[in-house]
Amino acid sequence: MLTTLAYLHNPANRNEVVQYIAAFHKIDPPLAEKAFTSILPSFSKDGTKPRQAVEREIEIYRETLKIAKTFTPDDLEEMGLLKKVQDVLARPGR
Repeated sequence: MLTTLAYLHNPANRNEVVQYIAAFHKIDPPLAEKAFTSILPSFSKDGTKPRQAVEREIEIYRETLKIAKTFTPDDLEEMGLLKKVQDVLARPGR
């Protein structure tokens, strides 16, 4: 997964990714480009989702689904395991 996220964030791969999106979803390349541009900020290179992106997703869901209850990104995702793995990998000698 981390390799894929790094690949997606590498500007050298952008054209290939956009072509893949267009072919997979059977949409025109300009629309695939817009879709990729809009979704990329939702994914980081380290497997987490930037808090601002999650907050925006919550807003979209609340508006679209007419959800009155408020909730935060912490209510949706528990990233404790990812944090533990990152800590282990960051230790010297690994």
